[in-house]
Amino acid sequence: MPFGAESLTTANLKYLSAEQALRDLAYFLTQFRAKNNFGVTNHPWISVGGSYPGAVTAWFRYKYPHLTIGSLSSSGVVNAIEDFTAFDESIYTSTLKSGKACPAAIQKLAGYVESQLTGSNATAFKAVFKAEKLTTEEFLLYWSDVIVFQVQYGSRTILCDKLKNKTLEDQFRIIRLDALSIEPRDYSSYHLQDPAYYNA
Repeated sequence: MPFGAESLTTANLKYLSAEQALRDLAYFLTQFRAKNNFGVTNHPWISVGGSYPGAVTAWFRYKYPHLTIGSLSSSGVVNAIEDFTAFDESIYTSTLKSGKACPAAIQKLAGYVESQLTGSNATAFKAVFKAEKLTTEEFLLYWSDVIVFQVQYGSRTILCDKLKNKTLEDQFRIIRLDALSIEPRDYSSYHLQDPAYYNA
């Protein structure tokens, strides 16, 4: 946070770039070596990262090959894909491993949520999740992440077992409880444009 509380103002967000992140890492590494921290002056370095940090570690190795002897990029997101349907297909394929009922239940729940977000009930429905400030699109992304995170990070079997042989109402209550672990404000453009939110 180079500008303190002002770091996340719109004027200073121009410094929040992948290029700047790479320069910051190079600076850190060279300073760490120069100051002989923990006696690692001449020891080799390997950069490591997963997902978005995986992209950074791959780019870092490419841009600063003299600073590391290698990099480990796990699921590095090095290509921007605007309409990434392959991700959705992989989630579907994964849930299908628990039987056809699991992806069918998830699809039915998505249809139910979409129906609740149209009409006069939408605000009250979002309020159940303390997500009144989210647009319809933001809420749908939030809702899908509640499910996707469980599948993506190793809890697919648990999720599918919880939904198995339950009514739609019970399945909704189960996912609503799971939603407590994710902060809806993180999906809200209303909150994201307020730097004070991040400094709280």
